[in-house]
Formats: sequence, structure tokens, C-alpha cells
Amino acid sequence: MNKENDKYQNILTHLHELNRQNLLNENDKNEYLTNELEKINNKIDNSSSNNSKNTNKLIILVILLLIINTAIVLFLGLKPSTTQNNEVKINTEEILKEEVKSIEDVHQEVVEKDLDPNVNTFNSESIDILEVEEDFKEIIPIIRKGTPYTCNEDVNTYKIPYTVDIKGKLYSDRFSFILQEKSGRRECSIKKEDM
Repeated sequence: MNKENDKYQNILTHLHELNRQNLLNENDKNEYLTNELEKINNKIDNSSSNNSKNTNKLIILVILLLIINTAIVLFLGLKPSTTQNNEVKINTEEILKEEVKSIEDVHQEVVEKDLDPNVNTFNSESIDILEVEEDFKEIIPIIRKGTPYTCNEDVNTYKIPYTVDIKGKLYSDRFSFILQEKSGRRECSIKKEDM
């Protein structure tokens, strides 16, 4: 029994030694990882301080460039150049006066040549153009499928492909709306009797 007890004690001793070795190995690994993390953290701190220094230098450089640019603009803007402006104004006024005189001369010649005693002439300034504005209501009616409609600058008559609400203007004789297509926008209308 003594032998078995010794074996058992020997096995326990070996087990304790293995556990101690494992614990020491784990502590070494933890210490190594901690050291590596500290190194990486130091590198990050150093790079961020270098970046902040570079950023500060860049900001100072941008501010200096803005100040220099503003000074140049002010210098050029306040620089006296009145002699050139006066010469240019005088030259353009003379050219405009000459052009107006030549146009008036040509117009007078054309009027004198075209003047026929049998033709009544009107002064274009004395004619008032009467613009007639039609009354309309903005509505959004439901237009049925198959309702015929026409568009400006197009002689064809089309039909509404499906029942739809269309926003537009209702006049006394027609309903006018804007049709959006790939090629652009067209003004179209439906006769009131077709609605």
C-alpha cells in the first residue's frame, strides 16, 4: 500500500508541477501581449501627435494663403485705373452714337423708298396691342380612357391611353394641360364636348 501511496503522491506532484508550468506560461503570454499592446498604443499616440502637428501646420498655411490672396484682391481692386475707364467709356459712347445715326439713316432711306401715297402708315408706338386673357379655373378632373386630345404645333389627334387624373386649366371651350414626354413638354387640350 505504501507503494501505491507513493505513486499517488508522485502523480499529484507531477500534476501540481504541470499546473504551475501552465500558469507560468499563461502569465508569460499575458505579459507579452500586454507589452505588445503598449507598443502599439505608443505608436498610435506618436502618429496622432505627428498628424495633429501636420494638421496645425496645414491650417496655418491655408490661413496665410487666404490673407495673401485677400491682400492681392484688395490691392488690385483699389488700384486707380480711372484713365482707362474714361477712355473706354468715351470710345463706347462715340461708337454707339455713330451706330444709332447710321441705323436711323438707313431706316429713313427705307421709309422714303417704300412710301406709297396709297398705303396708310402707322407709328408703331401708337398702336396698342390688345391682349385678351381668357378666364379659366385650375382643376384636376378624371379623364376617361379613349378621350381624344390634340397638342399645339401638331395636327394629329391622340387618345388618352388609360383613365387618369390630370391637372390643368378649364376654359370656356376646352381643357388645357401640359403633357410631359421624353422629348420635352407640350401643351395639349381636350375639347369641352369630349370631356
